[in-house]
Amino acid sequence: MSTPVRASDRDLHALAAIVSQDRPDLPDGEGLPPSLLADLKEQIRCDVMCLIGFDSDRQAYWFVQEIPPIDTPGWEDLERAHWEHYWDCRPCSHPDRTGDLRSVLKIEDFYSARQWHSTGMYTDHYLPQGYEHELQLCLPEGSPWTVGPGRTIRLYFLREPGPDFPSGTGRCSRWSGRICTRPTWMPSDAATPFPGLPPGRTTCCA
Repeated sequence: MSTPVRASDRDLHALAAIVSQDRPDLPDGEGLPPSLLADLKEQIRCDVMCLIGFDSDRQAYWFVQEIPPIDTPGWEDLERAHWEHYWDCRPCSHPDRTGDLRSVLKIEDFYSARQWHSTGMYTDHYLPQGYEHELQLCLPEGSPWTVGPGRTIRLYFLREPGPDFPSGTGRCSRWSGRICTRPTWMPSDAATPFPGLPPGRTTCCA
């Protein structure tokens, strides 16, 4: 059984500074100030962080922000592969299939490493970019950006091959204790069970 980890005063002060700081670098269109995203990336160890506006009904993104900015060759082919495998990829389609916009998800919540490596999403989309691990969360329901079916705003923390994101262990405070105030797995009341979903987890941080 994992032990809940409480965020320290230092962690809470860092989080308060992130959300309360006056930021002049507001984006021209939709999205968040790049400085805010950069501050979040410093709190949660990852190689790349992305904020993406998803429209799964139209199979399109209406905005993408990346920290650091990435110029990926062949992006059109990668995007096409993403939507081709989207509904068969459990973590990717979970918000659409269940209506659950509260859970903080990892690929490992749904697949073993061997299972993940055998998916089309991994071989055609993640592997060409060099990513192995992912942490995903959605903006809360009711956001003005997410009005309409199939529209969600998602924040991704991506890591290259190497140690997984820490789970419910003492290492949790190294990343999620600094910002996460929700369980790693906590389906909302409106969520509909999806075949093969992982069992409930204990809270990863207070």
